[in-house]
Amino acid sequence: MGRFAEELELAELMMRIYSDTEPPKVADAVYLFGQTEYNEESVLSAAAALFKSGKVRIVVIGEGGCLVTGEIYKTPDWRGKLIKLGVPKERITTIQITSELAHTHTEAIAFVSHAKREGWKTMYVTSPAIHQLRAFVNTVSIVLQEYPELKVFNKVGTFLSWVEEAVHSQNIEKGKRYELVENEWRRVLRYHEKGDLVSAREVLSYLNRRDS
Repeated sequence: MGRFAEELELAELMMRIYSDTEPPKVADAVYLFGQTEYNEESVLSAAAALFKSGKVRIVVIGEGGCLVTGEIYKTPDWRGKLIKLGVPKERITTIQITSELAHTHTEAIAFVSHAKREGWKTMYVTSPAIHQLRAFVNTVSIVLQEYPELKVFNKVGTFLSWVEEAVHSQNIEKGKRYELVENEWRRVLRYHEKGDLVSAREVLSYLNRRDS
């Protein structure tokens, strides 16, 4: 597969992911990548803000779990919290993460497949800042394979303190959020080498086509 990115490509990709533009029209949906309870507030509040500002029609959450580590996508809990944040229950859609080990890649597969079945054209994805790079690269990797017409935009989750202790990634990693950044980057590199993720250059090309 070669290197994931040269330095300039990586710098451009990071800038564009973390300061992404918005679609010209109301997006069909926003997908909330699964999080531990330490990080869930970031995606719940970001998605609710998108909905209440009229920028998305549907809020999508995943249902599934990790039998190995016990991390569960708390769909009933998230649904209730979204309703309390002002999202009507009829505007919340649940999709099944069809894997014994639910993770970022299987989530991307599930919601891109759902978007294709529904004929959605434009979506947001949201995740906490620590997870947003990996979430979006996974998303684009699946979109390019399965539904290249889909235009996906980033909505970085609301701020979480970088110096706060948190549990992350399948309920395994623990530490201050800034201490978890290195392993996030290592996962991107490892999954790219495995062939699951496209390169930074391919993600940038997707963004250029999306916005043209």
